[in-house]
Parts: sequence; structure tokens; C-alpha cells
Amino acid sequence: MSIYVDDMRAPFGRMIMCHMVADSHDELISFADKIGVARKWIQFEGEFRREHFDICLAKRKEAIIYGAKEITRRQLLEHFNRPCPDCCNGTIIIKDTGDQDTSEYDTCTTCHGDSKQ
Repeated sequence: MSIYVDDMRAPFGRMIMCHMVADSHDELISFADKIGVARKWIQFEGEFRREHFDICLAKRKEAIIYGAKEITRRQLLEHFNRPCPDCCNGTIIIKDTGDQDTSEYDTCTTCHGDSKQ
């Protein structure tokens, strides 16, 4: 199991943000607690391929000190599109929108409901 922080740099007020993801929900929550990120800031909670925290660069540095692995935005997309261990058996449906950074992904309806992602 691992924690990852990407190289995104998105302005949010006076802060610059990036993503923090993990191989499991419990690991993500535990690590957020460790670096002082409030649980209420979790994004897409419970959605296997989308769950993450947006964290500021100061928290990113702290995460790296505690062992988070640095990844690129492309690697983050690969992380989000890994097979679901519960039911998907590696099935991922990619809808090409024509833009490398905005491709849309459908998730398995067995463990993620019928919402499109």
C-alpha cells in the first residue's frame, strides 16, 4: 500500500494545490490525519477511482517527508483507472473526448452505482 502526491499546481485562493491519493480509503484517511489534513476535505469519498484530497504544497512537502511517493499527473490518471479489487476484474471503459487531460471514464456499476465519471 502507498500514498502518492502528484505534480499538479492549481491555484486556490492564496494557496497552490495538488492531489494526494492512496491505494486504499483507510490508508488515505490515516495519512491525512498524520499530516494534519481535515477529513472533511476528502473529495469523492468512497469512490474507488476518484477518492483523493486536494492539499497545499506545504502539506505535500510534509507528506513526502512521511513517505508519500511523488507522481506525475499522468501517473495519477493511471492510479485512478486501476482495476477495482472488489468486482471490476480490470474492466475500464474510456471515452475519448479528444483531449488527453480530459478523457472521461466510466466506472463499474456493481461497486460504484450507475454514475458516470
